[in-house]
Amino acid sequence: MQRCPFDAAADAGGSETIVAGRASPAQCPPEPDLTPQGILNSHTSPSIANSPFMVGVSGHRDLEPDELPRLREAVTGFVRQLREQLPDTELRMIVGMAQGADLLVAQTALALGVGVEAVLPMPLEQYAADFDAETLASLKKLLQHPDIRCDELSPVTSTGEVLLQHSAAQRDAMYANLTDTLIRRSSLLLALWDGRASHLSGGTADTVLRYLGVRTDESNALEPIEFVEAHEESDCAVPLVYWTPTARSGIARASDSRTPGFLLGVGENVLQVQHTMPSWLKSQLAELNSYNLEFRRLSDAGRLPIAHSLMAALPVSVPLAGRGPLEDIDAQYRKADALAVYFQRRSDRLFDLFAITAFAMGLAYLIYDKLVESRILLIAYLLRRDSICDLPAQITGWTRARCWRCRESTSSAASAGSVSSSRGSSLPTFRPSPATSWTCARAAKWNRRG
Repeated sequence: MQRCPFDAAADAGGSETIVAGRASPAQCPPEPDLTPQGILNSHTSPSIANSPFMVGVSGHRDLEPDELPRLREAVTGFVRQLREQLPDTELRMIVGMAQGADLLVAQTALALGVGVEAVLPMPLEQYAADFDAETLASLKKLLQHPDIRCDELSPVTSTGEVLLQHSAAQRDAMYANLTDTLIRRSSLLLALWDGRASHLSGGTADTVLRYLGVRTDESNALEPIEFVEAHEESDCAVPLVYWTPTARSGIARASDSRTPGFLLGVGENVLQVQHTMPSWLKSQLAELNSYNLEFRRLSDAGRLPIAHSLMAALPVSVPLAGRGPLEDIDAQYRKADALAVYFQRRSDRLFDLFAITAFAMGLAYLIYDKLVESRILLIAYLLRRDSICDLPAQITGWTRARCWRCRESTSSAASAGSVSSSRGSSLPTFRPSPATSWTCARAAKWNRRG
């Protein structure tokens, strides 16, 4: 199912922002062009040419009014910090659009030119019950913004029937499902949180602790959160939350002296605070930016092969509601696979050169040893020997720099499985192509030698 653009557009510079009604099927764009240049220029999947960095958002609804200017400034600083690391990569915020922190972050992001993925826990008609009239009007206006894509998580029964009316328990389950969706789709979480533990399923504390992996369904104890300062930086990639301490209306602040920083889970209800961006995160952001830049460069030059879509093999029995996320996954897969095929062919040429050079070396040595004892042949042999010894090092550096792209393609395939289970439908498993698998294997081989 194609994701249709929203009809209404509004001025992005206003203090209030917008989310949208759905476009009619006639307004949907045509099927995407699967050539590299078509991918680059596609309007149906803008994230293909520029794989976005996705930041989930969670926060309280009852923010202290006096805190709002400070919180906007903190969110602005966080967004600018990420954009400095991603000058050639799109940044997008995944927001549940609830009253309070969600709408504040969405408005701030749009004012800075950052796109927003509005993920509603239920259809807007039912979600409206959680808003007062004034805030609901602002939400509907906000959803009309051209830089917002809206995704309603439609609740279904075990028989596949869509629910139109929900009990309190069912609404709680929908908010828990929204938490799972934010965790699954985000590479980093922004939390406007007071630092207190809570039993509320799908609440801010629950989202933060589950994202960091320190809370599960089995360990949901309501104990105070312990914060410890980081004395040395972790050198491994772990889930991260950028925490902005937040005061809530009518509730005493839990952490007066805390400043914004990155949270890492180090134990059950124990979180480590680091006030500077970890170097490994900077490195990963730089790689993502390089990945997008390289794809654009090679695509503009017409050097990428035709990207093959896996959606053609999708059974017609898959419901339309399950196709949107799979199209996004497939778009990123095609991009990664086109690059994998390109570099596979490039490495094949390097190995062909390696073989030709080795043959020429052997031939030169035989001529020198058996026919002509010429000093020129000996010098040529030594020069060829030095160049052929450098070739494995060059290949090692190339494969190391690109092995993470294979992991990205494989993780996208794993995400398809997550979408399948969350939708309750039987979807096919996406697997890396032989070219992508070949690149991973060749990278591992040369990395062991390096």
